[in-house]
Amino acid sequence: MSTMETTFFSKNNRKALTKAVIAQLLKQKAVTKDTLQTLLSVAEIEGMSIDALLKRSGTVAEVDILQTIGKLTKAPYDARLTKQSVDFQTIEELTADYIRQNNILPLLSSGNTQLIATAEPLDFATLDMLQFALDRPVQPMLAPSERIREVLASCLPATDAEPEFTKAAHADLRALANEAPVVSHLHDVLSQAIEKQASDIHFESTKQGLKTRFRIDGMLTEPALTKTVPADAIISRLKYLAKLNISERRKPQDGRIPFTFGGRDIDLRLSILPTQYGQSAVIRILDQNAVQLNWDALGFADTDVDLIRKTLSQSNGLFLVTGPTGSGKTTTLYTALNELNTPSRKIFTIEDPIEYNLAGVNQVQVNEAVGLTFAAALRSILRQDPNIILIGEIRDAETAEMACRAALVGRLVLSTLHTNSASQARTRLIDLGVAEYLIDAVLKGVLGQSLEIQPCKTCKGAGCEACGRTGAEGRRLEYELVASY
Repeated sequence: MSTMETTFFSKNNRKALTKAVIAQLLKQKAVTKDTLQTLLSVAEIEGMSIDALLKRSGTVAEVDILQTIGKLTKAPYDARLTKQSVDFQTIEELTADYIRQNNILPLLSSGNTQLIATAEPLDFATLDMLQFALDRPVQPMLAPSERIREVLASCLPATDAEPEFTKAAHADLRALANEAPVVSHLHDVLSQAIEKQASDIHFESTKQGLKTRFRIDGMLTEPALTKTVPADAIISRLKYLAKLNISERRKPQDGRIPFTFGGRDIDLRLSILPTQYGQSAVIRILDQNAVQLNWDALGFADTDVDLIRKTLSQSNGLFLVTGPTGSGKTTTLYTALNELNTPSRKIFTIEDPIEYNLAGVNQVQVNEAVGLTFAAALRSILRQDPNIILIGEIRDAETAEMACRAALVGRLVLSTLHTNSASQARTRLIDLGVAEYLIDAVLKGVLGQSLEIQPCKTCKGAGCEACGRTGAEGRRLEYELVASY
């Protein structure tokens, strides 16, 4: 395939390609303008690629979509995919679970470009992740989804999915997930949670049915919902949107759901866990628009901001932010990174998940399914000549050791630790196996912080209508700063 043809799938041409596919389908009268407009609205809300949505809605036959894309891009189409064309070495790089989850098939390729069989070539998020994980260009080859599954079944070892889940049962769950009342109810819950600035949504399967709660200002509260929907229906809908295995009920699963609300993009991170009466689902809401990346808005005193800036003005060293989960550690680090982000500096972040998007910063999403851990990403980044590295969390010995050594040789490293105070950071690094002499050489500053609930001014903490019976009215930043430079 020529370079010119390959660029149809490059980042600069994706919007144009999607528009061209839509225009061609309209021209062929494969879909009406009204139907297409409805589907585009759903695609925006659910973050799905238009080819995936057209196919799953049954509006346009899969073969027509693929052939239309093939004609526009000159991408090859192969309905008779065989096991002989499979690249087993690349399968090992990606892991079988990741390949099954995304229904893709690495194919033997010539040159440096990796050929990937897919039935959803406009799913650019998957293509980007593949390119990053494989560290080489990726080129889609179009093939029917059922044929890809058939070849995958002949290539990969059998899974240990529950035997009672037949194709029919799986289809029933998919149908349940797409029922109008389920779709409507979930959209209402998501919208209400975002309006209330909740940080998390909890869906819990109980003996009495589905229990829904929002975490607002660190406290769990039950929202006012007018509808009741079966737990299996909501959990299946969430799995469907996150492209997870709907039939799998015995293992934990994690995924993400892009969501659009009020004209802004919001990232939903999904965690599913089996429980006694079914499954528990928790959604972390990442709304960049709800947070201001400036010191005043966060609640830091001017004198302490000056001290933080002085600490971060050094060209090397380790700066840590500690505190419990949900205490705003990542927001604080990004506020610092926002100031450090200048054209003269090469900056990388390693995160799980990426919570804020900063122009000019190279951000890496951890993906343990393909071996892209914090330590593996850091190892590769050190070969990219960075000035500043933000590590979302130091959680293991290898990452801790590498972070300290990177800080020793001319890099400014920012990261978080889960400790209850700034004074415990050094002890935690020692527990992780970092030598004391290395810690003393690189540790420039530690900021310990927490968010303390403030009592409602109306009811003085007793609970009233104004505070939703919680007795709380927001949270205030409490912090301690230890700097050594």
